[in-house]
Amino acid sequence: MGRWNFSVDEDLHNSDHFPIILSHSFTDLTIPRQPSRFIFGIANWQVFKDLSELAPDIVNIRDIDAAVVAVVNCILSSAEATIPKSSEKLGKLSKPWWNERCSEAHKAQKKAWNRFRRYPTTINFIVFKYAKAVARRVRRQSQRESFRNYVQSIQRNITSKELWHKVRKILGTSAMEKSLSVLNYNGQIISRTEDIANILGRTFAEVSSNEFYPQDFIVFKRREEKFKFDFEPSSTEKYNIEFTMHELKDALNKSHPTSPVIL
Repeated sequence: MGRWNFSVDEDLHNSDHFPIILSHSFTDLTIPRQPSRFIFGIANWQVFKDLSELAPDIVNIRDIDAAVVAVVNCILSSAEATIPKSSEKLGKLSKPWWNERCSEAHKAQKKAWNRFRRYPTTINFIVFKYAKAVARRVRRQSQRESFRNYVQSIQRNITSKELWHKVRKILGTSAMEKSLSVLNYNGQIISRTEDIANILGRTFAEVSSNEFYPQDFIVFKRREEKFKFDFEPSSTEKYNIEFTMHELKDALNKSHPTSPVIL
C-alpha cells in the first residue's frame, strides 16, 4: 500500500459524503490509449500528392512483395508528413445537454457549498440544499429537452445512414468506441494496434487449427476430403442465364443507399 496515496476531496460532487481520491506513484504504469486516426478534413493534399509520387527505383522492383512494402511505406510516410492525426488520449464523455443554465446552477450550488463549508450554520445549510435541488432540477430538464430535440431531428427526409447513426448514438454504440485500445495478453499490456491485430490473428488461427477439433470430426473431415467435386459450370443453371435489361432496372430500383454495390 506504500505506492498508493489516499486523500479526501473538499467538494461533495452531488454525493452525500466526501469522495476519497486514490492516487498512485507507479512509474511503470501503462496508461490506456486509443489508436490515433488521420484527420482527412484538414490534410494538405497537394503536398501529399507530391510526396507520394513513386520514385523510379520503387517502380523497377521485380519482387512483388518488396514492391508492395515499398509502395505502402511511401504512402504512409507521405500521410504522416501531410495529414494530421487525432490524439491518442482517451477523451471525456461529452454532455450535449449541458448548457448555460446548467453552468449557472452548478456555480450557484458550489458557491452555496463553499459558504456553508466556511460557516456551517443552519441557514447556510438550507441555502445549500436549495441550490443543490435547483441544480438537479435544471440538469434533468436540460437532459429531457436535449433528448427530445435529438429525437425530433429523426425525420422522414434523412437518409438511412443518418438514421442508423442517430439510433446508434442513442443506444450508446456509436463508431467511436469500436476499436480496441489495450489488450492484456499473458499478463502483458499490449497497446500498439499492429501488435493487437497480430495477437488476435494468431489466437484465432490456433483456435481454428485441427488441434481443437474433436477426434471423430477429424476422422470425418479426412474421409470427406478424399472425394473430388465437379465444379465445371453449367449453362443450364438459372444463375448462368443472361439477365434482361428489365431485371437490371428492377434490381436497381429496389436497391438502397446502403447497398454494398450500386451499378
